[in-house]
Amino acid sequence: MAKGKKVGEVENEGTEIREKIKGHITGVETEHWALSSLLWEVYSGTMYTGWGFSSWKEYVEKELDFQLRKAEYHTAVGKWFSRMPSAAQEWARGLGFSKVRLLTGIVTPENIAEWKGKIEGKSFLEIQAIIKGGGEEDDGDTGESKGKENKLKNVNLKQFPEQHANFIAATDIAKGMAESDKISHAVDLIMTDFLATNGGIETVQDYLKKVEKATGVRLVGYDPSENAVVYGGALIHELRQLKIG
Repeated sequence: MAKGKKVGEVENEGTEIREKIKGHITGVETEHWALSSLLWEVYSGTMYTGWGFSSWKEYVEKELDFQLRKAEYHTAVGKWFSRMPSAAQEWARGLGFSKVRLLTGIVTPENIAEWKGKIEGKSFLEIQAIIKGGGEEDDGDTGESKGKENKLKNVNLKQFPEQHANFIAATDIAKGMAESDKISHAVDLIMTDFLATNGGIETVQDYLKKVEKATGVRLVGYDPSENAVVYGGALIHELRQLKIG
């Protein structure tokens, strides 16, 4: 609870923050700064306990339908940059969440001028390479990286036309986000985001529940191998009551 405030004042403040967070979730990349700041405020002040949640994990997963790992990225950004001077915060805000997350724990008020020079005009992958102390990845088909001990792995995919269309559309978007024309960079960004977002999904039921939450569409899952409805049985009952279907 915030110091010097009455219970009612804290509850009202918490409700406003709570609603703002849910709004920012839908625009994570463009509203990352506000989301990170608010999530850090909620986490550091354990405000979620006043909303009826027993833990941070329960609040994130039940109210926000947000992967815990991703929420932790945001709270880390909020915590680190909230201690920075306002000019540093404005600079970081304009970088985009992917780049800011890389610089969390690295950029300080003492070295920020140096880092500004290092990453000016650089893409996400280039900044990542700078932090790791390496160079650009080789995207050739020789199976080996130039001058590196580690070998690159070649992956050959056979796709149906519909699958290929999805692949091209997704990688085109990812190339823009990664600021790179290399297909390997785009695929890596897609996989990283998928793992961060869906790492907690262990069953088909979990996945369908997330799809329902994201789209607002109610679903029914039928498993032909078991000749059984494995998800959405309650919906079928509701539709029968309404004499639909």
